[in-house]
Amino acid sequence: MKQINLFTICFGCGVLLLGGCGATVVGNVPTSVQHLKQISAAYVEATKKLERPPENLEELKPFLEKMGNPETILRSPDDGKDYIILWKVDPFSGKINGAFPVLAYEQEGKGGKRYVLQLRHVAHLTQQEFQALPFPPEHKAP
Repeated sequence: MKQINLFTICFGCGVLLLGGCGATVVGNVPTSVQHLKQISAAYVEATKKLERPPENLEELKPFLEKMGNPETILRSPDDGKDYIILWKVDPFSGKINGAFPVLAYEQEGKGGKRYVLQLRHVAHLTQQEFQALPFPPEHKAP
């Protein structure tokens, strides 16, 4: 009985170590998702350091440079166009109608869908789904 318990304990520990204590990687993350998450992180960091949301690309670029080449990060590989970033939006302002407002998005996307950033969440949406999202008060869905 003691051997089985010891085996079970060792096996369980091995599974946790090999599995990264529960962390799993499922497939490859699309490049657009990676870019938008980098934009989100830079936008949040800029807001903290500037003590206000960034007002333009020049204010955001130093924070993007820490993550890689801004020219690459700012361009969608799906449609080959720069992401639209909504400036002067406080990422800490809270939710609008139960959802975080749009912060950035692909201009066209691909296959009838585009990637959209809402604070730190990235979704792959149709035009109809995209237009139904909450936009900050001073911005409108295209």
